[in-house]
Amino acid sequence: MSSSETAKLRIATARDLFEALASQQLGVRLSVLAAICQAPDKAVSYGPHEGRDLVEELAAQLGRARDVNLRRALAATLAVFQDPRALKALGEAYLSSHDMQEIMVCAQRLAADPASGYTGMLISCLRSHEKPLQARAAATVLAQHQGLSPADRVRVALLCDVDFETPVFAADNADAWLAELGGSLGRRAKALLKTQGRETWDALAVSWQGLALEGRAWLLDWGCRDYPDPAGALCLRALKEGPDDLRLAALQAAGSLPALPDDLREAIGPYLAAVDGEIRLAAARAMDRIGDVRSLLGKERDPRVQVALVPHLARQPEEEAAPALATLLESEDWRVRGATAQALRGLGEAGRQAVESLREHPRLEVRAAAAQVLDQ
Repeated sequence: MSSSETAKLRIATARDLFEALASQQLGVRLSVLAAICQAPDKAVSYGPHEGRDLVEELAAQLGRARDVNLRRALAATLAVFQDPRALKALGEAYLSSHDMQEIMVCAQRLAADPASGYTGMLISCLRSHEKPLQARAAATVLAQHQGLSPADRVRVALLCDVDFETPVFAADNADAWLAELGGSLGRRAKALLKTQGRETWDALAVSWQGLALEGRAWLLDWGCRDYPDPAGALCLRALKEGPDDLRLAALQAAGSLPALPDDLREAIGPYLAAVDGEIRLAAARAMDRIGDVRSLLGKERDPRVQVALVPHLARQPEEEAAPALATLLESEDWRVRGATAQALRGLGEAGRQAVESLREHPRLEVRAAAAQVLDQ
């Protein structure tokens, strides 16, 4: 057991070794543990001290140590021994620790000896949501394990810190993927599933009833951005089936569609007059054209919805749009005035003529909004 540290400590007997391991100086203990890792057989050859051998002493210290660095060193030292007592101590530390580095040392050693029976414990931790650090360590060390179930492979893909081929969404793991989408790893699950493309989107759409509301909303958003044709039909289904939170998600997603199918446009129309302002806002943003927009603006009191309706009004015939927009420049809300001024600028001369009379408006903010149109 040759090292500068052990030479300075003059470790020549079991008593020397055990006293060094019990030193009040953390640096001494860490140096001795590092030396044991380098030459475990030599350390064991000193024999027991006061009826306790080296592995027993290390296991006892790991059980009571509180210093993070000491615990890491003790775990790393126990990991070099082929002794059931070392594995038992590491198993207990793995389950109880709150330090990821220590947990990984324990997990790697336990996984390296499948015959010891600790693989089952690692798989149980992999499946658990109660010990996230242990689950992540288990996923990493089990990534190369050949006996994982399809559901466990999904879990490994979500948690592991090594290269691992993500299981494709399929019949044998669909329930696992759907459960993960609704759980604490939902964001990661969504990211991995999106990389699988159209086939996975289609399969998830078939599994619509198995998705939680948040999962359905995510599927609608993904589809409307990347696969508009089938996603439009799914939005229509969501609007028909509800509940209202899903209807809102469908309306918000539909705003990403490059073009609205006729049946979806017809289905969205009634929501422009919904009681809920969020619903009206999403409907206004989703629609590509609104025939009775002037009537809607006359009734609307939510400035956000008014802003969303302004572009629709601007697409009306100039002789109708310009004077109606000019009226909106007198709004009390700065967002409405700003959106309206931008729309009027887009109308060119018709817009300028419509706001000419507002140059002398008594309210400064209205005159400023009119100036944005007139001074272009």
